[in-house]
Amino acid sequence: MSWVSFNAPAVPRGGHFPVMPFFCRESAFYNTGVPIRFTFALMASLMTLGGAGRAVAQSQAAMTQSACNKMKRAENALTGIYEQIVKAKATDGNFVTAFREAHAAWIAFRDAHLRAIFPDPDPNTYGSANSMCRCGIQEQMTIQRTRELRRLWITGIDEGDVCAGSCAVKSASSVPTRKE
Repeated sequence: MSWVSFNAPAVPRGGHFPVMPFFCRESAFYNTGVPIRFTFALMASLMTLGGAGRAVAQSQAAMTQSACNKMKRAENALTGIYEQIVKAKATDGNFVTAFREAHAAWIAFRDAHLRAIFPDPDPNTYGSANSMCRCGIQEQMTIQRTRELRRLWITGIDEGDVCAGSCAVKSASSVPTRKE
């Protein structure tokens, strides 16, 4: 009776693979003779250290609470900028009326945008992360709107922009100049 041997890669003494497995071929350890045990230990330690030093919410409820708290902070920042602009332009009744209308329209847009992303009125349709996702999207949109309002009416746009309208304008002295 003869035995059939196959040419399966054997692990030589010392635990080194002569050829790294497919999932390690793109790594810096490919064909370097680094023991595979060391490679896996290094990868495992890097994955666990990636989250070290920061608190990470573990449950869905905690992640949702965190996302919604961030959204509330973004909403408060937007409200602060909005009130600052209205107070600064209080003497311009036309602006205040138009600005309030624009803000109400932006809120309606934001809400409609969220409804377009999650159109089913039953929140269970989108799973347990639905509330967290909604808060995250609303936070990002609110941050973007806050930056836009700050740039247009607080920080100001560059002097000489003929389309400035009612926006604040940076004076020429506050605009950084390029040194030749």
